Amino acid sequence: MGQLRIKRMKNRLLTVLFAFAMPGAGHMYTGQHPKGLLLIAAFWLDLTAIVRLADSDGGRHLLLIVYLGIMLPIFYFISVFDSLQSAEVNNYRPVALKLTHGILLLAAGSIMLILVKPPQAILPWMNELAEFCVGPIIIMASIVLLSRSRKGGVTMFKLGRFTAAALVLTVGVLLLWDQIQGRNDISLLGQWWPVIFILLGLEIILYSIKFKDIEKKLRFDVAGAMIAVAISLTAYVVTQYADIPYRWLDQFNVDLKGTVEFGEEKGFHYEKAIIKVPLDEAISNIRIVNPNGQVTIRSGDVQEIELMTAIWVDVLDKTEADTIAEQSTVKINPGAEVMLEAKGQTYGANGSRKPRMNMTVTVPMSLSDQVQVEQQRAESPPELNLENIDVNNVGNPETPLESGADLSSEVATGETIESDTTLNDTSEQPPQNTDKQKPVLEMKVESGNGSIDIKNLTLPGGLEIRSNSGIISVSNIKGSISVKGNNGGITVNSITGDTNLETKNGTITAASIQGKLYANTLNGSLEIKQIEGNIEAETKNGKIKIDDTGGSVKADTLNGNIELSSATVGGDWDLDSSVGEVKLAMPGNGHFTVYGSVTFGNIMTELPLEVSKKTIRGTIGEGTFRIQINATNSIAIKQIGQF
Repeated sequence: MGQLRIKRMKNRLLTVLFAFAMPGAGHMYTGQHPKGLLLIAAFWLDLTAIVRLADSDGGRHLLLIVYLGIMLPIFYFISVFDSLQSAEVNNYRPVALKLTHGILLLAAGSIMLILVKPPQAILPWMNELAEFCVGPIIIMASIVLLSRSRKGGVTMFKLGRFTAAALVLTVGVLLLWDQIQGRNDISLLGQWWPVIFILLGLEIILYSIKFKDIEKKLRFDVAGAMIAVAISLTAYVVTQYADIPYRWLDQFNVDLKGTVEFGEEKGFHYEKAIIKVPLDEAISNIRIVNPNGQVTIRSGDVQEIELMTAIWVDVLDKTEADTIAEQSTVKINPGAEVMLEAKGQTYGANGSRKPRMNMTVTVPMSLSDQVQVEQQRAESPPELNLENIDVNNVGNPETPLESGADLSSEVATGETIESDTTLNDTSEQPPQNTDKQKPVLEMKVESGNGSIDIKNLTLPGGLEIRSNSGIISVSNIKGSISVKGNNGGITVNSITGDTNLETKNGTITAASIQGKLYANTLNGSLEIKQIEGNIEAETKNGKIKIDDTGGSVKADTLNGNIELSSATVGGDWDLDSSVGEVKLAMPGNGHFTVYGSVTFGNIMTELPLEVSKKTIRGTIGEGTFRIQINATNSIAIKQIGQF
């Protein structure tokens, strides 16, 4: 009896070792030859498919590769657990093979042969077939879940299986639909996932009513629920992973000073009178703040800063709207540091709603020239000097102005003129030194909810923009710019100075920049062209496209392709795409050294570079600059003009 027990323990240990060594080997040892052979074939088919997909176009088939990778530990679990169970039941007695087993092995071997050595006739279609098969496979999984809804009678029915099958079916249909239509509707799972609990609740209610006499025997389908969650969560994470950790957290980065509801451009519309803000000779900063509404800034043929404000109040009662519009003003602080701040009158049930106030600001074409003009007026005849004095008095920086005030009217009435002696004293003053160093002018714009459009400004001190929500457009700026957004795209063009662009959700487009460029977005593409300085571009989810660069390039994307085309190589290039391809169009007569590697995919080059299966390297000319390429998928290098 003791020897029999020792022998049984020895057999169980060998079964476990064989099962760990190779899925299916444990079954072969216990005599379960059909299960063992099919498990071995399935395991190797899975591995072969992973290698083939990863080697051809890994990023394109990432979701399918992840699903196949999840199957590997499942094979090991089945191998160990089921081989031990089979040994106990059959006591290591061999099980006969049948015709069905032979057909399944033949099919598995044929598929593996096609994957390892694909026929030329189907080779062009293999990537498309693999890409489109994910949805149908998941749909088939939902059918399998439904087919097992009953086992041995009603008393064995497990609740939740219908909900699990419906969830898996939805995921499969969405994936197939997205592939056919080129959409991203799978992202809707992030908004509609609570429906799972609604379906589960309805399922429990219906079956509790139908089988109320045997309610205590109804059990929850834990395995089916886990399978459904794993399939759905994997599909969502792989397709949307670059967006998940950031979008909802980033909403807290903007100080909104309490919960605010923003009114829209509807309801009653009002146009405020134009406000003119005189310029101080020592002006150094212009700050514009608008919590809700557009901000448009232009240069024009004006002598002062001019502000136009359009107000929208979305209420039903006109009397109430009139009151709100009248009390909604723009606070103005003139002086060396000019500030224009929209102050919308709150309204609504909780007093937290703000009207929409669109601000249009016109500044002199050159504020530096404007300062010189103001200085030269001191040497002009009295009638010109008179106007200068009035503007200076009205522009007292200690006196805040509201949007209803008309500063130019005070000049017309002459109320601020004290006496003729003042005029004579002023006219007798010695000419001011026009060569005196002028303050460096900078501008700051802050927007809570609305687009920003700025054009044709000279700002030696730079332009700084902060926005919570809205599209930002900047063009023809002489001076450095810094833009930080939260939700909304950024477009900049014709900038003379270093440029810093950051947003959380939105595409960044930058062109014709004389200076360095830093562009960063978490969820969106980067389109960059004609940059004279160094480029640093980074995105988590999106493509990076660069045309014409004169300096170094550092481009990094987590999920997307990198395309770089330049007639010159004027600095080091460091390109990294975690899930995507890298495509380069380069000159054939430059001076650079290339080293690149791919995890999956192929390497193609038209330049005389050494290519192995997974790496590319070589030197063109004197090798002055270094080009480093890291790609998960393919690398393609062509001579400039070939893309």
